[in-house]
Parts: sequence; C-alpha cells; structure tokens
Amino acid sequence: MSRRDSARHIKPVSLRAFRTTKVIFMTQTFIPGKDAALEDSIARFQQKLLDLGFHIEEASWLNPGAKRLVSAYSR
Repeated sequence: MSRRDSARHIKPVSLRAFRTTKVIFMTQTFIPGKDAALEDSIARFQQKLLDLGFHIEEASWLNPGAKRLVSAYSR
C-alpha cells in the first residue's frame, strides 16, 4: 500500500475534540513553599473562569519579556 493509498483510509477528526485537552511538554515552575507548580495553578484558575463563562485568550507567548496580554470576555 503506498503512502497516498494509506492517506485515503485516515478518518477525519473533529478539532473540537482537541480544544479542551492541550498537551504541551514544558518545564514546570515550582515556587518555594507552594505545593503545586505555577502552571498547574494557572490552569486551574483559567478553568474556574471558563466555568463562570469567561473565555481567556493568551496573546503573547513568543516574547517572555513583554507583558502578558490577556483578553477576557463573558459569553
């Protein structure tokens, strides 16, 4: 079976299923005296905001020196 033939057998996948699960491999930041990684705390807080109806969109990932721009709006 050629590569082109095998591509015909791939089922289309809805990207909607991937919206809730982000798999990002990165180091975690631990602050002395805290029991969880900073990234875990941010993720939990963002989920709480989503549960309240706020959509959070981070706008500045590529420039760590710049202020993190966050836009939030209620659904």
